[in-house]
Amino acid sequence: MSDKDIIITTFNNAPKIPIDLDARKMFSSPHLEVIQLMLHPGEGMAPHVQPMDAVFFILSGSGILELENRNIECTGKSCIFVKAGLQRAWKNSGCGDFCLLVIKDMR
Repeated sequence: MSDKDIIITTFNNAPKIPIDLDARKMFSSPHLEVIQLMLHPGEGMAPHVQPMDAVFFILSGSGILELENRNIECTGKSCIFVKAGLQRAWKNSGCGDFCLLVIKDMR
């Protein structure tokens, strides 16, 4: 194994995604994308539809996943799978930061 076989990205050196929230691209390939999203108290994102399946892993905090017409309360160390084509949004519902990984299947 050589250094060419691994990629290490820290939050501080990850490229920022051009949205109004603190989102960083931790990894990207033709088949997979990993984004770390940090929502501060009261922050949320507008509902949107993605053309790919996604897995969300809640690192810390608590938030609400707005999925179609349903609100799902999510807390740390939870994993949620959402199929492509469903309208979704996240909102921080807690007092502290809400941090999650967004893992997208880009195929």
